[in-house]
Amino acid sequence: MSKTTLATGGNRGLGFSAAKALARSGAVVIIGARGEAAARKAVDIVEEEGLTTDRGGAMVSKPVSDLPRARIRDRRPRAFLAARTTKRRSHQAMSGCDDDAVRLQCAELDSSGVGHCARRQGPPLPVGGRAMKRFDGLRRIEQLDPASDFHEIYRISSTYEFPWDYFNALSFALFRTFAVPSVGRLLAGTGEFTARSQKRFEDTVLILDAVLEHGFASVEGRAAIRRMNQMHRAYPITNADYVYVLSTFVVQPIRWIDRFGWRRLSETEKAASAEYYRELGRHLGVTDMPRTHQEFAAHLDSYEVQRFAHHPGGRAVGDAALDLFTTFPLARHLPATLVRRLALGLMDDPLRAALGYPRFSRAEQSLCAGAVRLRGRVVRLLPPRTEALYARQRPELRSYPQGYDVSRLGTFPTGSARSPGEDGDFGDVFDDRPRPAAARQVSDDH
Repeated sequence: MSKTTLATGGNRGLGFSAAKALARSGAVVIIGARGEAAARKAVDIVEEEGLTTDRGGAMVSKPVSDLPRARIRDRRPRAFLAARTTKRRSHQAMSGCDDDAVRLQCAELDSSGVGHCARRQGPPLPVGGRAMKRFDGLRRIEQLDPASDFHEIYRISSTYEFPWDYFNALSFALFRTFAVPSVGRLLAGTGEFTARSQKRFEDTVLILDAVLEHGFASVEGRAAIRRMNQMHRAYPITNADYVYVLSTFVVQPIRWIDRFGWRRLSETEKAASAEYYRELGRHLGVTDMPRTHQEFAAHLDSYEVQRFAHHPGGRAVGDAALDLFTTFPLARHLPATLVRRLALGLMDDPLRAALGYPRFSRAEQSLCAGAVRLRGRVVRLLPPRTEALYARQRPELRSYPQGYDVSRLGTFPTGSARSPGEDGDFGDVFDDRPRPAAARQVSDDH
């Protein structure tokens, strides 16, 4: 059972350091500050140290004498910052510093009674100091609820269990969107994927990665969602196409990993993936989304039967993406023709046909699939990953060796949102409202 500690004057100096140390060790810590401004400043410091907070918290202003078991000399009203850790005990628990999964929750306390918190999860390490075993990550996942812990489940699955598979599955998911004429035509028309394919690809990956790593309510996550909304609002994209793109993000990794991964995804992981992208869709203003991963799969298959068709724009961006694949770290040591054949061999017949690529024999398809499946079998024999691998850390991404600002990623179409100036003035670029309903109801033109 966690201990509760009150740190008077704990918003600065040694008191603040001690309070954070106690919180990280598992105690429930209430930090006393002499005013609301001081409490807010403490929250800012905590955030700067890497603990993401969602400022929706529970704020209470009351005399400190009302707090139980507190030895108080000064009875003046104060504002409080509560830093609380909660523990989920199990023999498969994760932790960054001890035997438990620690979620640090920061909340300002006020009379409003509305609470907010944020989480920082540790890596999937086992308890007792023993070496991590191959299925410890899965055991940890199975302790979580996909309805409420979908972000943590998806984070563990995509950055610990299957980082390579998710990265490549989502890369191939882009090809499926190219095969929808309305999407392929739009992407080709902007010129971004054909003229600047490396940067456009990386910006897409990094924007999505910011949400995954930091959370929907974080500063970085909100900036990434804001960028997506700003870019999308500039084009007549239908709600149906948005739902389809989300479907590829849910379904393609599930099918890829079940086919090529070192193990199949569990039902918990599949359910969490659907919930994760439904949450992303809600932030983007998407409506009428499927509710489960099975419904996403059925929607994807039905949509592709109805909408897949050849369009020169789709073929153009497909060719640009294939050319980009040949420049990736491992691929660039192989003949470009071989890399393209491998990539095309991993596509299904309807996708190749819609993009205008030649048919492959069953033998060629089996050879390509066998090579990737062999990798999965080898990975199963390797030690499990003990540190997360986010997309920003991958060697395929090389456009920003000095780092990047999420709010400056992507495109800034003329007339929709201006590029940020050198002085850092972004003006209306930070408008993070979802697209209005009217913008989603334009007719489909395929």
